[in-house]
Amino acid sequence: MDAGRRIYAGDLPYIDFFSENLLTIKYLYVLPVAIAEHVNFNALSIWLLLNWIGMVASVACAYFLSTKIFARHGMPHLYWLFPLCISLISCLALFTVDFGQREHIFLLASLPWLLYRLCKLEGIAIHRLPAFCIGVAAGLAATIKPHFLIVIVAVESFWLVRGNWYVRGKQIIDPGFIGFLLFPIINVGYFIVFPDALQSLLNWIIPYVFFQRPDLLAGINVLSAIRLFFPLMITSMILVFAITARKRSETRLFEGLAVFSCASGAIVLLQSMRLFYRLMPLYVGFFALCGLIFLLWNETDMQKGRRAFLSGNFLFALVPVVVVFFMVL
Repeated sequence: MDAGRRIYAGDLPYIDFFSENLLTIKYLYVLPVAIAEHVNFNALSIWLLLNWIGMVASVACAYFLSTKIFARHGMPHLYWLFPLCISLISCLALFTVDFGQREHIFLLASLPWLLYRLCKLEGIAIHRLPAFCIGVAAGLAATIKPHFLIVIVAVESFWLVRGNWYVRGKQIIDPGFIGFLLFPIINVGYFIVFPDALQSLLNWIIPYVFFQRPDLLAGINVLSAIRLFFPLMITSMILVFAITARKRSETRLFEGLAVFSCASGAIVLLQSMRLFYRLMPLYVGFFALCGLIFLLWNETDMQKGRRAFLSGNFLFALVPVVVVFFMVL
C-alpha cells in the first residue's frame, strides 16, 4: 500500500523509491489508494473489496466458459466444478488471512485463462470483448510475480508441443492473446522509457540472485513436504495417464490442469516453502483435477442413474476435506 501511495503522489518506482515487487503490483495498489482518497475510507478494506469483486467475476467467467466446454458432453453439473474450486480456495484464503495475496489474484485470473485457451484449442468461439478482458486479467496476474509467467508459459508450451493446431493454421493472435500481452509490454516499455529504473532494478537483482536468494529448502519439514508432494504426486500421475491416453480431445483439460498444478508446485520450491499461501495455485489445480475425475468417472455407467450421480457428488464432496486437511494441518 505504501508503494501505491507513493505512486499516487507522483513518485516513480525504482527511481524515487525501491521495492523488489514487480511494477504491475505496485500500480495495481494505486487503485484502492485513489478510491480511498475520494471516499475517505481505509485503502486496505477497499483492496479486499476489490478482490471480492474479482472473485465474483472469476467465478462467473469460469461458469460461462465451462458451459461452452462441457455443453457438448451433456453434463450440466460439470459447469459448477471450476466456480466451486475458485470459491473454495478463496474461502480458505479468507480464513487463513491470505485473501488478496498475489497467489490468490493469480488463481482468480489464471483458471479462466486456462479454460479460454482450451476453448481456443477445441474451436469454440468466444466473443472478442470477453476474450480480450480474460486476456488482460491473465496478463496482469502473470506479471505481478515473475514466477507466475512460468506457469502460464508451461501450459501453453505443453499444449503447443502436444498438439498440431498451430500447424493447421489456427491463429495464435486473437483478442485474448493481445489482451494478455498488454501488461508484459507495459512493463518492458516502462524500463525502456526510464533506463534509470532498469539500472536500479539490476543493481538489486544481480546480487540477490547470486548471493542473497533464500534457501530453496527453507521451511521444509514433514508436514510441509506432505502438503506439497501429495498433490504433486497425484497430478503427475494424472499427467502421465493423460499423455498416454488415445483420445486427445478429451484429455487436453486434464493435461492443462496437471501441468498448471505441477508448474505451480515447482515455483513454490523456487521461492522456498516458508510461506504456505504460495500453495494456493497448486491446490486449486489439484482440486479441479480430482473433482473432474470423480464426476466423469461416475458418468461412465449411465445405467446406474441416480445412484451413480449421488456417488459422484459424494466423492466430489470429499475433495474439500482433503484440501482443508493439508492446508490447515
